[in-house]
Amino acid sequence: MGRAHTQALEELDDESFQDFEKRLRATKRAALALEMHDVELPRGPLAKIAFVLEELWPPWRPLLVLKCWQETPERAVAMARVFRPRARLILLGHTHRAGIWRIGPRVVINTGSFMPLAKRLAVDLSGNEVSVKTIITNGRKFEIGKEICRFDARKLKAQEGF
Repeated sequence: MGRAHTQALEELDDESFQDFEKRLRATKRAALALEMHDVELPRGPLAKIAFVLEELWPPWRPLLVLKCWQETPERAVAMARVFRPRARLILLGHTHRAGIWRIGPRVVINTGSFMPLAKRLAVDLSGNEVSVKTIITNGRKFEIGKEICRFDARKLKAQEGF
C-alpha cells in the first residue's frame, strides 16, 4: 500500500498536492489499485486466539501497530494545521484504537474499530453539541452505551469526563 500511495502522490502536480481533497482521491485510487479481498474471520471457541495470532505475524507487526497508534492523533492534528487550520474537532477511525485526545486547541476523536478485541466509540453531532458514547457489543448486535464525554464544539470545553 505504501508504494502505491507514494506513486499516486508523486503523480499529482504541485497545486493538486496542496489540495486536501485531491490528495484524498489519490489515496483512494492507490487503495483501489490493490487487490481487494474479503477477510475470513475465524469462528468457534478459539476464534479470538486465532485472530490475535494472525494479527501478530510477522513478529515486528505489533511494533508498527503501536507506533501507528502513538502517532495518529499528532498526525491528524498536523494534517489539520495544513489543510483545515480553523478546524478544532478531528473525527477519525479505522486505526482500531478508540480514544479522545486534546492537542493544543484541537480535539481528536478516534472511533476505533468493530474488529474483535477492539474498543469502539459512537459520536453524536447534534447542532453544536458533540457527545461521545461507548458502543457495546452483544453477539452480533451493537448498542450505544454510556456517554463518556460531551462538549460544545464552538468552545471545545469538556463538560465531563474528558
